[in-house]
Amino acid sequence: TPHLSDLRARTRLSLCVMTASRKKQKVADPVPAAFAERLAELRQRAAEREPGWLALLAEVKKAAELSDESLHAEGRREAERRYGSASAAHFWPEPPSVALLIEQSVRTEGEVAFAAELDAICVDVGDAKAAQLARLQQAKAAADIDAVRELGRGLGALHAVVGAARALDQPVRDRIQVASRRIEAYRASRTVRQLDARARLVDVPPTHAGYRQVLDFYRLTDAGSLSFGRTLQGPQFFTDVRRNVAILHATRGPRASGGSEEGGEEGDGDGEGSGDDGSGEGSGEESEERQAAMVAQLREALLARGYEMRDAPARPAQLPSFDIAGFAQRLASCPPRSVVVL
Repeated sequence: TPHLSDLRARTRLSLCVMTASRKKQKVADPVPAAFAERLAELRQRAAEREPGWLALLAEVKKAAELSDESLHAEGRREAERRYGSASAAHFWPEPPSVALLIEQSVRTEGEVAFAAELDAICVDVGDAKAAQLARLQQAKAAADIDAVRELGRGLGALHAVVGAARALDQPVRDRIQVASRRIEAYRASRTVRQLDARARLVDVPPTHAGYRQVLDFYRLTDAGSLSFGRTLQGPQFFTDVRRNVAILHATRGPRASGGSEEGGEEGDGDGEGSGDDGSGEGSGEESEERQAAMVAQLREALLARGYEMRDAPARPAQLPSFDIAGFAQRLASCPPRSVVVL
């Protein structure tokens, strides 16, 4: 009858609403008690850091949207700012936006520590999932439907914990991905440049500014000819070189003038003998012998301080000289465990 048909239709609609309500409830399975406290603490710490993470992500996205031409113009302006208009043509610093991308393409120490905690909880949840899955297989073998349902819900809850933990530092992972991809694309667009024979590195200080000056001088040169790391083809980007690097080159003949007459008083004793050639007098074989002796003493002093020594490629025509004696005097104040290329 029409009345009975209407009743059946309403009954079916009620059952559908109940089923949908149950499905919604299943989506929000409670976090297992064993991990609830840890996950809550991680969520709180992530919420405190999220504004900073999002701000950095926005900066990285803005820098990544710049064209190669805009980045090149940035680099030229930076060269003029650091070295002046007269010398800017001989130096190729990274554009500030690229430097930002490089800096933000890796995790900070705090982000590494937080990611390690996320990995730790995911590993523990993975162990719990393996145990839960074994019990689920046993329940299925025993045809225990109620146990299968309960264990299945528990397995789903554990899986949700992993997803929630992985999502806590999503802005950091997005930032690293965006920065890394843009850096790779920018570097692929760069070409090898030739060093100007008239260019000279003079009086390079053993400081971060000096380190940066050396890298700016050789950046984009032929990595196969002037290699400072594992990269042996294409433009030189110093991907293997990090902070605290002193790059020296001893040349034959008269040295460039510089503050080398002060002797070795500025050092801490480890560089004794590095100022033997400070007067600049002499030439020919005598000058070469003093230069060689000074370099040998410098090597011994740096090795005694725990520096790592590497041999640079012997290409005098492509490696302009500077005041090695004056540089050696100031180098004694550098922290130990630096890398020195002679």
